[in-house]
This record gives sequence, C-alpha cells and structure tokens, in this order.
Amino acid sequence: MPDWTGFIDDALAVIEALDLRHMVGAGHSMGGHILIGAAARARQRFQRLILVDPVIMPPALYQMGDALPEGYVHPAAKRQGRFASAEEMQERFRDRLPYCLFTPAALQDYVRHGLRPMAEGTGQELRCAPEMEASVYVSSLKSGAIYEAIKQVPHPTLILRARPMKDWMAPDYTCSPTWPDLAGAFANGRDMALPELSHFLPMQSPKLVAEILSAELREAGVIAALGG
Repeated sequence: MPDWTGFIDDALAVIEALDLRHMVGAGHSMGGHILIGAAARARQRFQRLILVDPVIMPPALYQMGDALPEGYVHPAAKRQGRFASAEEMQERFRDRLPYCLFTPAALQDYVRHGLRPMAEGTGQELRCAPEMEASVYVSSLKSGAIYEAIKQVPHPTLILRARPMKDWMAPDYTCSPTWPDLAGAFANGRDMALPELSHFLPMQSPKLVAEILSAELREAGVIAALGG
C-alpha cells in the first residue's frame, strides 16, 4: 500500500453507506489519522473529533518516506506470526513491552481477536500477517497529505497525547507518535498531555479514556450528564 488514502476511502464508504450524521468521531493511533482524513472530506457529517494519540507525526518526518533504501524491511515483518494456541501467545506477551502495559482484559481481547486458526495444520496465526503490519508502518511515512486534510477540519478536536518520543529517528512504540504541536494545526484544536501513559492509552487505562470520551459526548449534547 503506497499510503493511508485507501483506509480513509474505506472509512468514508462505511459512513456514507450507513448515512451517519452529527457524529462525534473517536479514533486511536492509526484510527485517529483516518478519522481526520474522513472528516476533511465529509465535514457535514461530523460535529466533534477525539483523537487518541493519533499517528500524525511532525511534518518533516514524512519526507523520510521517499528516502527509505530499496528493499527496506520494517522490523515488524520479523515478529512471530504463528502460535500453538492463544494461551501460548498470551503467556509470551504477558511480560513484554508494550503488551505488559495492557490491562489483563485488554491483553486477553487482543489475543482472542488477533488470532485465527491456521489454514493448514494446527495452531493459530495472526489475522494481520507480520508482512502486512510492516507495510502499514512503512506507508505511514508517505501519508503526509494528512496536513492538508487538517486544514479542512473546522470541528472542535481534542487530542490526547501520551509520553513524547525522545528520538523520532529511533521510534519507541510505547511513546507517542503524535506531533506535540498538532493541536495548533487545527482551526479548533485542544491538547491534553498524558505523559504518564504510553501510546496504548485505551489498553493501559480504559477507564480514563472512557471518562474523557463521556465528557466530550456530554459537551456535545449527545448524552445527558450523569449523577445528581
């Protein structure tokens, strides 16, 4: 895949097929990036956006996409893709970053929904093959057009950011892939820094993320305030 435009096209196709309107859109990681692309092209269907540590990197970083050496292989392509069972995968990931940061329930869901029976033989394999995952990471570096999309987004936009990346040239995937100044690129952006958390905010602190989402929904008038 050359870039993430196709994912944005898919999201728009679902939105239009379901004729969704007055949406409060929320997206984590790559989902936040895709949400911005969709909101820029279907502004009338949204009223507010919540981006949870979106993969929208510093503008200059997108120039790397055309500078990768021929035959470059992303490290994700080398991850283990097959397991004897879901239990084996869960045990293997339990003490490894970033998975050791997940709540037990989040890790269990990741394993349960991330695997499928192997087409041949016994055991389980990742639904998203390591080579596919690697190609998604690489194509993110060629998705700098997202900044043109940001200019087309007038909606109130809240950006949650985890702890900042120390070295963008040697990324730590537990840190935030979000440009720290991203909120200022929006016409109506707000920044909420959560440096005590990792990029995997919803898996690490689902209660906090749910509370923030609920507050935004109340602000938008989508749900009534709870309590006395």
